[in-house]
Parts: sequence; structure tokens; C-alpha cells
Amino acid sequence: MSDPLPAFGDLKGKVLQAQPVSIHGDIYYDLVIQLEGQTDRGVKLRVPNHLCARPPTPGDCLTLNFLLQQVNSVSFEDESTS
Repeated sequence: MSDPLPAFGDLKGKVLQAQPVSIHGDIYYDLVIQLEGQTDRGVKLRVPNHLCARPPTPGDCLTLNFLLQQVNSVSFEDESTS
């Protein structure tokens, strides 16, 4: 099974689970995201708080930009339509 995360580029997905975590005082979100076109239980990612315009919640549709398999930016679907 290959790693579904790209070295670079964008992926769209729906948040299935979101849990805030604090690591040495920095806030991150542990997300389980079902990638667009996939029917599995999702991919788990850790995303820094500073990349998110607001805390992600289950049901949010996101576009994630990757650089070297790390999340580089997060866009919420409702941000791009307003």
C-alpha cells in the first residue's frame, strides 16, 4: 500500500474527526480526513493551529496543500465560496 499523501500539491477531503492537542504550548489539530474519491476510514494528519482560519470540525470540507508530505496550508470550502 502506498502512502496517500503527496510530496507536494493539493488534496481535498472531508473531516471525519478533529481533536485539538497541545505540544509544549503549541496547538495542533489531529484530524482524520476522508480524501476526495476515497471510501476508506480516512487518513490521520496533524495540522498546526496557525494554518487554520478556525478550528476544524467534523463535516468540514478542506483543501490541504502539501510540501514534502507536510501540510503547508489549509483552506476551508466555505471560505472559498464567500
